[in-house]
Amino acid sequence: MRHAYLIMAHDDFYLLKRLIKVIDNPDADIYIHLDANRKYNIDNLENISKYSHTYITSRIKINWGGQSIIACELFLMEQAAKKNYGFYHLLSGHDFLLRSVQEIQQFFEKNEGKEFLSVDVNPYNKKDIYNRLDQYHLIFNNRIITNHINEILSPIQQFFHIHRMDSSLFDVFAKGMEWASMTNNFVHRLLRDRGDIMQWTQHSLCADEVYKQIEFKRYSNEFSLYRSIPKEASRARCFLEAEATMHLVDWTRGNPYTFDIDDLPYLLSSECMFARKFDSRVDKKIIDSLFKLDTGSDFIM
Repeated sequence: MRHAYLIMAHDDFYLLKRLIKVIDNPDADIYIHLDANRKYNIDNLENISKYSHTYITSRIKINWGGQSIIACELFLMEQAAKKNYGFYHLLSGHDFLLRSVQEIQQFFEKNEGKEFLSVDVNPYNKKDIYNRLDQYHLIFNNRIITNHINEILSPIQQFFHIHRMDSSLFDVFAKGMEWASMTNNFVHRLLRDRGDIMQWTQHSLCADEVYKQIEFKRYSNEFSLYRSIPKEASRARCFLEAEATMHLVDWTRGNPYTFDIDDLPYLLSSECMFARKFDSRVDKKIIDSLFKLDTGSDFIM
């Protein structure tokens, strides 16, 4: 089985170079999209991998909370799906591996046919999803401005009963983590419905945490989750999402929390395959330590 690693990045080439190197193996290819809001010198990225083909593009300007994130994800899927991989691992440029790539790929191959997708149908999510999709949102290239403007617009739209969605969509409401490991069949389903997805996520807010989940619910008879998230749970839901996706993100200590070297024992004790968030400007030691544990050596260009 072959694997595709789809990476959405915009900065921190120190981390990104090591992420490419640690993934590099004969059974995988790497697809990277760099946020077109910035300019890059990609010469040092293209020649890092020895075994994997690395494809780097920068064509979409990404704005937090906007539909551009969905467009970028689907673009990466489209590029990779031409080769029909067994799994497509959607990662950010601030992710890292918690196991060797060989261990990770063996794990997913043992779970062939499963979707590593967090699909949370907790009733408390329904109002949040409704607000994200049913109202018109203005998206700016600044998270704080986007949130403030839409906090003003939301009650105005509610007062005038402005709705832009077909209410039947909310019969299959669900939300969850953006990051996932998906089968070839599920990726092709998303691509077949691409036009519809782009239509109903237009003017939405943070629908990147919704569209894959709603698509799964629409076609739940065709696909199978690795692990379901219970409607009611005593534990923080981000850790339930981690178990469903094998992708650890800690929202209890940050927005999300950035791991440092003191977290190394905690990360290594996790059953997850991937983790986010790392940042070399905060702590390079944790990145270098994981790299050495995953590969058995220090990073050398």
